[in-house]
Amino acid sequence: MAVIGIDLGTTNSLGCVYRNGKAELIPNAYGSYLTPSVVSMMEDGRLVVGQPAKDRLIAEHFLLEHGVARQQLRAQEYAVLLKQAERCKKLLSEQDEVVMHATVGDQLYESTYTMDRLFEESKALLKEIRQVIGRALKDGKMTIHDVDLVVMAGGSSKMPLIQKYIRHLFHQAPMVQRNCDELIALGLGLVCGVKERKEEIKGYILTDICPFSLGVATINEADPDRAYMANIINRNTVLPCSRVRRFYTASDQQDYVVVEVHQGENTYAQDNLLLGKIEISVPPKPKGKEAVDVRFTYDINGILVVDTRVVSTGVVKTHIISQKIPEEELEQRVRELEKLKVHPRDLSENQQMLERLEALYQEVYPEQKDQVQQMIRTFEGFLDGQNPRQIQGYRRYLEKAVSVLEYYDPFEEEFDASEDDWDLWDEEEAQDPDGEETSEEEFWKKEGDDHSWTS
Repeated sequence: MAVIGIDLGTTNSLGCVYRNGKAELIPNAYGSYLTPSVVSMMEDGRLVVGQPAKDRLIAEHFLLEHGVARQQLRAQEYAVLLKQAERCKKLLSEQDEVVMHATVGDQLYESTYTMDRLFEESKALLKEIRQVIGRALKDGKMTIHDVDLVVMAGGSSKMPLIQKYIRHLFHQAPMVQRNCDELIALGLGLVCGVKERKEEIKGYILTDICPFSLGVATINEADPDRAYMANIINRNTVLPCSRVRRFYTASDQQDYVVVEVHQGENTYAQDNLLLGKIEISVPPKPKGKEAVDVRFTYDINGILVVDTRVVSTGVVKTHIISQKIPEEELEQRVRELEKLKVHPRDLSENQQMLERLEALYQEVYPEQKDQVQQMIRTFEGFLDGQNPRQIQGYRRYLEKAVSVLEYYDPFEEEFDASEDDWDLWDEEEAQDPDGEETSEEEFWKKEGDDHSWTS
């Protein structure tokens, strides 16, 4: 299987593959790795792509500004203008002011492009950049104060205006690599190697996020004429993932359920993208007395496995929504996703932790029972949320907290297992009155041997 990665950027586009043990960029017809993302149509109907189209775009803008028609220029004059356009483009990425000039007949035309002018013409774009960054921070539950370093990639990263604006937003200078034009494409090259299962990079872990929410259409009694979107996998969930949600019948003696799978962020299901429909039979019962568990299992390759399970009968129906993937490869990837189809409550490590907490609740002092009960409720809440990272983080916290409470000594300072302290802490060593570390064996030697227990 050969895989190629293509970075379709608004400034430049690049292609990359993984071969000879590394990510390699693919040169275009002009011998360059960078192909400007511009298409132009010549007077004779020919299409030009990339650098020639970009230079022509700048040149045409210059002529339009001075009210000069393209037909007024001789072939040599237009060629010089195109070179001026290329020079202007390069210099504006490095300095604050660039002068572009061209001669048409005996008339000299000149335009000065400055950062201030560029800023005025780019206000709408900068506002859009701010909105995108703000949305990303919000999705990540972060603020600008949580960002330690800003790394920029892409051709626009070299523009002083963009760098200045990013520095203004984050109150710190961004890091810009010399080959920032190529970074995304080189990363795609590594992705190609991972997808090809190259032996030398099998240690790489490829993760992605769900770009849009995935859910099903549901009926709301307050507004039965319109179906609402009930999310199962929320936008920005780390992939691969598996989530399950239970739904109930909406009418009396209902004998079938139609599961409509939708993608999108709109409240009403009809306003989102319909991905597929699954019809399943259910035993006829009074409204709300029959339930169906709908499980979505989604991976980085765009494969969505929808499992429906009738709760009362246990009958499971599976529907696969995917891109056009060869059948053999699809079957293999579906098998790999099977291990994700386990609810966090059913995992042994989580069951064991709940059992420890229940046992601890029975053993602790009365004044500690509320504390343990809150820990149980919080952990169950994380399990219901089905976020593996949150579950793992809180379980690590519980490992320490429960260990301390299990060996709680009423004669020592009470341990405060508050939810504000999730970090792991070092167990304190026993100390003698002089402040020196003392082992338990040494302590009893100092105290004497008359410490015997009698029944």
